[in-house]
Amino acid sequence: MKKMWYYTLMLFALCFIACEDTDKLEADINSLNDRVEALENKVEMLNGNIKALNILCQDGMIISKVEHDAENGVYTLSLSDGTTLKLAERVDGFASIPLVTINENGNWAVSYDDGASFVEIKKGDAPVYAIGKDGITPEFRVGTEDFWEISLDGGNNYVRVLDENGNPVKAVYDPATNPNQQFTGVVQKTDCLEITLSSDNTVKVPIVPGFFCYFDRAITGEQNINPGGTKTFNVHINGAESTVITAPMGWKATLAEADAITHVAVLTVIAPKGKPATRAIADNTRDISILAMKGGLATLTKIQVNPIEVETGGGDEPTPAPIVNLITIPISAEMNIITLLNTDPYKEISQTGDFWFHRSDKSSEAEVSNNGSLALVDEMVEGKSVKAVKIECKIANSFFKIALGYFKKEANCDITKKYKLSFKMKGTLGAKLLTTVRNADNTYAFGVYNEKGDPTTTVKTSATTKDNEWEPATAVFDFSKKASKVASIKVDNPLTSSTVEDAATIDIRLYPQAANTTFYVTDIKFEEYVPVAQ
Repeated sequence: MKKMWYYTLMLFALCFIACEDTDKLEADINSLNDRVEALENKVEMLNGNIKALNILCQDGMIISKVEHDAENGVYTLSLSDGTTLKLAERVDGFASIPLVTINENGNWAVSYDDGASFVEIKKGDAPVYAIGKDGITPEFRVGTEDFWEISLDGGNNYVRVLDENGNPVKAVYDPATNPNQQFTGVVQKTDCLEITLSSDNTVKVPIVPGFFCYFDRAITGEQNINPGGTKTFNVHINGAESTVITAPMGWKATLAEADAITHVAVLTVIAPKGKPATRAIADNTRDISILAMKGGLATLTKIQVNPIEVETGGGDEPTPAPIVNLITIPISAEMNIITLLNTDPYKEISQTGDFWFHRSDKSSEAEVSNNGSLALVDEMVEGKSVKAVKIECKIANSFFKIALGYFKKEANCDITKKYKLSFKMKGTLGAKLLTTVRNADNTYAFGVYNEKGDPTTTVKTSATTKDNEWEPATAVFDFSKKASKVASIKVDNPLTSSTVEDAATIDIRLYPQAANTTFYVTDIKFEEYVPVAQ
């Protein structure tokens, strides 16, 4: 019995010791994991600083916004090209960390002795440039046995870092060590950010609050466009006093007014017609660039385009007409229809730019409902949920009373061409919806192109052929001709030749003909019209 009690005590003691060892082992593992994680975070901060310096030292960099986290010593910089950088003033907790700088020759230099001395980073026997299009961004990491390693080819290959004596440099994480100052000083001034590097060189980057211009981040790679085809691209732009748009020979590119809230403008790009050239073309001849300028400073953004050749159908089939999307007319949840009381839309141009409007002949908001109403609603079209505009009309011939209008400030239509307005509509069987396109100040309307090839009126009437079912409607306008009244072309309302100024800004309207009718419209497009070859 005594022996059994003895063995029980021994077993308990062994278990107690084993538990103590396990707890200690787990604590050591946790401590190691914490150190590794902390080390990785510091390496990320180091490489982030190198990348930030590489970008900030390039010509044309402009900061549009600066945020400073004083507690952690981190600057968040928003650049005019849409890039966001983080700049850490210090990297805490390293006993040995490279101090990377750019020397007076524009080359990368590094110190492994806390800034006491700097040596140029070299690739082979040549120094590594930090500034200019051929600049390289070094990347550091902690490799096997906790030694620093460096890559000069974007992280594909790494080699061990060697100090001035040719010995590998150890990276040791120690939270008790003093912060390692990455920069001698970072000073935010009114017009620039001054960064004094550890080598005493100073980098000055202009600050222009709220100024930026860049293509939407969803736009990546080369943009292929069919010959004669069109593509639109969203551009984020704000604060620019002027812009210059350049495109390759034969291409057309126009930038619309930016939305006042989202600061997004639409760039419309039209590829040249015909087959693409077969000869080799340098990349820079396929760039479409937007140069935005403010106060003597400029930022440049660009995309690369390529006209592609597309195979068409068999020999006896008609050649499809090249349709050019000149204007995209949005109907979305953010759509806002401005009510204009006895005011034509061109009078609002200075404060609004492109916009939807409801032109009423009433003198007060309270009286507007006497004519009818416009509302944005959800509808189903071909099994898909879409936004549509509901037009409820209480009066006849509602051109100045209950019209749904869209004002395009920079249309710049070609007065030698014809344009097609198309949309989907539904309403009571036999009800009629009228469409017209007018010039900026509403003094003229463009002629409607009929089947005989002549403009015979300035208004197109589209009647519903189905009862409350969606159906397409179109109207083709001849921009070479105009008339001063919204009526049939008569002796007292003759056609005259349009001018370039007439087609620079346009006003598109849809309005019911009869009283007490309701229409729904969606999928509105305005395009260059070319007849289909038979």
